[in-house]
Amino acid sequence: MNLSKELNNLSENFQKDTDESVQEKMRDGHDVLAKKNVADSALTVNDTFPSFALPQIDGSEFSSKEALKNKRFLIVSFYRGGWCPYCQTELKALNEYLERFEKYGAGLIALTPEKITKAQETQKEYAPNIEIAHDEKCNFAQKVGLAFELPDTLKKTYKNDLDIDVEEFNGENDFRLPVPATYVLDSEHKVIKCHVDIDYKNRLDPDEIIEFLSEQKNH
Repeated sequence: MNLSKELNNLSENFQKDTDESVQEKMRDGHDVLAKKNVADSALTVNDTFPSFALPQIDGSEFSSKEALKNKRFLIVSFYRGGWCPYCQTELKALNEYLERFEKYGAGLIALTPEKITKAQETQKEYAPNIEIAHDEKCNFAQKVGLAFELPDTLKKTYKNDLDIDVEEFNGENDFRLPVPATYVLDSEHKVIKCHVDIDYKNRLDPDEIIEFLSEQKNH
């Protein structure tokens, strides 16, 4: 899968199939987030990523420290939820690339605030081979500088115009989401590559991750 191409297709289809009034509401909501400087404090390259232990949706616990005992790198992907078509597409792409990541000594964990039952559905549908951990109320995403509250304008637009019920996925009165982001960590939890973008349509292409990992062979 060419993730960048698939994401562009999604955007083009949305523009073609969605009323302009709805698109304008979406743009207004994005502007609200941009003015709040959401993600300006997110961790970036050369920062130390906090170690974490979170419940996986299969009932076990994921520990970044344990994962990096066996892997040279850890890819951490924050996604908003299975309700988001851009997250769906990104997860599909990452799932396809897992074996290639492994060849370079890289593991992968996806983190999401959606309820475990919903994340299980997401995994089954889009990412059957990816480990997914539950980040309740985006508490860990907050530590990384990624958590934000969905603006009121977008809450209404998602539910009334796009038929997306975020509360159904996250829980009642829970509209906290992570900025979509991908981090590559080394064995010391140092961020050696990252992609953080408040525009949820933009994601890090797995081909770019592979290219980066291949460059690390002799480092």
